[in-house]
Amino acid sequence: MANSDGRNIIVNRVISFAAGALLMFVVLNFSVVSTAKKKNVELTAALDASKFEAGRLLNDATALLEARDYDKSRESLAILFERYPGSAESVDGKTLLAKVEASNLAADTKWANVLSSVKQKWMDERIAVLRSESETARALMEKDMNEKITKEWDSSLDQNRKEWEATSTL
Repeated sequence: MANSDGRNIIVNRVISFAAGALLMFVVLNFSVVSTAKKKNVELTAALDASKFEAGRLLNDATALLEARDYDKSRESLAILFERYPGSAESVDGKTLLAKVEASNLAADTKWANVLSSVKQKWMDERIAVLRSESETARALMEKDMNEKITKEWDSSLDQNRKEWEATSTL
C-alpha cells in the first residue's frame, strides 16, 4: 500500500507539473500573440497611410500619366483630392489632372485619325491569313476527293461493268 501511495504522489506531481507548464504556455502564448496582432494592426495602418500619402499619390499619378494609363492616373488624383483637399499636392494634382485630360484627348484624337488605316491594315492581314487557310483546306479537300472517288470507283467497278455490258452492243 505504501508503494501505491508513493506512485500516486509521483503521478499527481507529474500531472500537476504538466498542468502548470501548459498553463504557463497558454498565458505566454496569449500575451505574445496578442502583442504581435496589435503590432500587425499598427504596421498595416502605417503602411496604408504611407500608400495614400499626398506626395505618393501625386507621384503615382505622374508616373501613370507618363505610362499613358490615364484612367489609373485619374483614380490616384481622385483619392488625392478626396483625402487631402487643401494640400499643396492637391493644387499640383489639379494641374496634373488637366495634363492627364489633355493627353488623353490627344491620344484619342490620334487614334481616331489612324483608326481607318489601322483597321484596313488589320483586315488585309486577316484576309491573307484566311485565304491561305482556305487554299490549304481546298488542297486537302481536293486530295481527299480524288482518293474517295478512286475508292468508290474501285468498289463499284464490277457493278459498272455489268451495267455497261447490259446496255452496250458488243
